[in-house]
Amino acid sequence: MKIYQYTVHDMSEEEKRDFVQKCEDEFEIQLENAAKKILEEGKKIVTLSGPTCSGKTTTASRFISAIEKNGKKVGVISIDDFYKSRTALELESKERGLEKVDYDSALSIDLDYFEECADGILRGDIIKLPRYSFTRGERSEYYEFDSSRYDYIIFEGIQAVYPEVTSHIHCGYISVQISVATDVEVNGSFFSSRQVRFLRRMIRDAKYRNAPPEVTFTMWKGVSENEDKHILPYAGIYDIEIDSYMEYEPFMIKNEVERLLGEIKEDSEYYYKATEILSKISGFFNISAEYLPEKSVYHEFLG
Repeated sequence: MKIYQYTVHDMSEEEKRDFVQKCEDEFEIQLENAAKKILEEGKKIVTLSGPTCSGKTTTASRFISAIEKNGKKVGVISIDDFYKSRTALELESKERGLEKVDYDSALSIDLDYFEECADGILRGDIIKLPRYSFTRGERSEYYEFDSSRYDYIIFEGIQAVYPEVTSHIHCGYISVQISVATDVEVNGSFFSSRQVRFLRRMIRDAKYRNAPPEVTFTMWKGVSENEDKHILPYAGIYDIEIDSYMEYEPFMIKNEVERLLGEIKEDSEYYYKATEILSKISGFFNISAEYLPEKSVYHEFLG
């Protein structure tokens, strides 16, 4: 992976606001170019995938807006809703000799029903789509989806790149990935693309799940192992790649990162990692989140 290097000197408040807007405008251009390519290709099915904390949720919404500006109607279907029940997955895992359920495996998806729905969409049918309850560990309901009303259908989810899943889409489709596409070196401090997403996740976990940084550190090992196993093997095969990294990012998260990592005590197993990150970000100036436009992807992490 290439390293994106850049330097940002301290700014006035007006310059900071302009800097944030410039980054947001550049991201909007990526979305518009992606929408243009989809319109030119004319394929009804679009897959949208990407690793955790890439900004998929907000990007999907803005992506749809970019397409619909051209008079087209877009529907979104989450592949997560096709999960098998927790009971069935636990039984299948036991039969395969696994200690726990691998929810990121294609085998966790009800591929037969996914294929049935995908075929119905291609015919323009009214289909019954599932809605999955992660609290209950099963489908909570089905709802009618009139596929004839849409010019494009987006299948969204981490699994949208798995060949075991996409082989059940019996037509040509266009694949889109949203991620932090590069490692970065900002003002001489290096952050891997995965570390950028870790910091996003840490802030989001603290804000929306009341989870301390140690919890994010603990679960991140599993996240990384899953990405190495299920996502990285498909790097470079996407028709469209959207980079969600923002140049203002390290400066905007500086205060939150220092606050959260500063809570980690010396006796913590993550103290060394925390101090390493703190040393890299200490020299940055702060950019207020108040400068984020209302539609910014970054609200997904900072609120």
